[in-house]
Amino acid sequence: MNHFQEGGALFKSGRYFEAHEVWEIIWRKEGDVSRKLFLQGWIQVSAGLHKWNQGKRLEGAFSLLEDG
Repeated sequence: MNHFQEGGALFKSGRYFEAHEVWEIIWRKEGDVSRKLFLQGWIQVSAGLHKWNQGKRLEGAFSLLEDG
């Protein structure tokens, strides 16, 4: 399983923070701008859902979800 698939499995199981962390590993190394933006969207959505689930910083959660 590659990092993207690992992040997908974590995301699917509701472990959004962990998915965010795994996808960020790939994002940091990615050189292709289009792929980097694609990963950034997933990272933002994951972070937004994590914040939403915590019930904290809901304005930040909405912003991340919208940006993602």
